[in-house]
Amino acid sequence: MKLFENFFSLSIDVKVNIVLCILSFFLAVISICIVIISIRQNNKLLESSSRPYISAFLSDQSENIVLTIKNFGNSSAYITSFTSTADFAKLSLDKNIIPFQNFKGSVLAPGQAVSCSFKYRDLADEYDSFTLKITYSSDFSSKRKFHNKNYINEIVINVKAFRELFHIGSNVKPGTELKNI
Repeated sequence: MKLFENFFSLSIDVKVNIVLCILSFFLAVISICIVIISIRQNNKLLESSSRPYISAFLSDQSENIVLTIKNFGNSSAYITSFTSTADFAKLSLDKNIIPFQNFKGSVLAPGQAVSCSFKYRDLADEYDSFTLKITYSSDFSSKRKFHNKNYINEIVINVKAFRELFHIGSNVKPGTELKNI
């Protein structure tokens, strides 16, 4: 109470100066809070616009189907883990090569894609769908002070949905190849 009594006993110009000082302090605190919120929001936007985005898709190539894994982002992606529910060893065109077996530890530059080809009928007969789980990061060094985030992307490849979209050529009888062309 004595504080308020002293305040009211002051001259009007001193009272105004005290009120202005208090208001200035609160405005400075509010400004600092707004700056901190803005910086955090800008960091999220910057990360979102510059991070790697890895996805996978199917495309057709004659009687084969091509599985492509591509980095659609704006920075390189370091693959830390790659798993699939499909058995690529059974589906491989060359039985000595297992696609994506050593994909862990690879780097995909922005816009870079890697692909492998399978016989469409083998894939369609074996799987209606399969899932790829890709864990990746844009951080290439464990010595860096600030580590970038790890990203996990689970992609369901729905082979059944593509059955109607891929054209598989008819079986050509020997001797009629030119006629079919």
